[in-house]
Amino acid sequence: NSGSVGYCYATGSVNGTSYVGGLMGSNSGSVGYCYATGSVNGTSCVGGLVGWNSGSVGYCCATGSVNGTSFVGGLIGSNWNRGSVGNCYVTGSVSGTDDVGGLVGRNSNGSVVMNCSATGNVAASGSNAGGLMGTNEMGSVENCYASGKIKGDRNVGGLIGLDKEGSVSRCFWDTETSGTGKSSGGKKCTTAEMLTLSTFTNAGWDIVSVHHPDERDLNYTWNMVEGSTYPFLSWGASPETHDPQPERSPSPSPWLLPLLLVMLVLVLSMLIMLPVGVLSLGAEAPTENTPDRAMACANEESPAVTEPDTPFTPPPDEGPG
Repeated sequence: NSGSVGYCYATGSVNGTSYVGGLMGSNSGSVGYCYATGSVNGTSCVGGLVGWNSGSVGYCCATGSVNGTSFVGGLIGSNWNRGSVGNCYVTGSVSGTDDVGGLVGRNSNGSVVMNCSATGNVAASGSNAGGLMGTNEMGSVENCYASGKIKGDRNVGGLIGLDKEGSVSRCFWDTETSGTGKSSGGKKCTTAEMLTLSTFTNAGWDIVSVHHPDERDLNYTWNMVEGSTYPFLSWGASPETHDPQPERSPSPSPWLLPLLLVMLVLVLSMLIMLPVGVLSLGAEAPTENTPDRAMACANEESPAVTEPDTPFTPPPDEGPG
């Protein structure tokens, strides 16, 4: 694409060799408000949405798995030559050999990535694996975060695997979910810190807290439910919720303890009175005018038994050659 593409989506799986993307293979124009959900497989420059980008990509997302050899990213395989990516997110897993990133495989030559997130797992059998990007070479990354599990052989980072003369500012990664406290740029945070609004407001993010994951404040770039979600783009889909607190058992009824105490008192009273009654019965001598108690009980007419009513049942995400 060398023109303009907007408000489009793709859901099918894509297989190829070089310059392979879930929506398009290469872009030197503009792409906005698009998404792709299918899996993508290739070798070089493989991305969940765009394989190779030197244009602009904004307000886009990718959720399918991505697999390749080099320059492999959840959204874009290679963001090159002043390419720009902004306000995008990725949730799918990414795997490859070298330069593998949750959002972008390689960001280079003056390219910019801003206000983006990647939450999918990343695995590289070779070098340069990062939760957000594998390599940032003379590029810039701002206001981004990553939280996926990271695996790799060399240059493995929770946010960026390898940074070469690049710029990384106001970016974060979750050390607990990523499984690593190392990154070539960015600030490490615990999960609890990633769920705290002040972590991001103190860094100057344009973010506000909302009450529910489905609620949106479009006056801000980012929204979050403090204590429950990571930041999410105000235009995007509802995020996954996190609860750092252990699950609590339901509270017992407030009447349970008093009821048990009353029952205990009644049982004790019966146990105390029983011996007295037995002694009293044993000491009473029958006379001619006093009928035998056993016979009297045997001759008493048993009360009528009434059948009970029927019990109630409750309702039932270099240039092309």
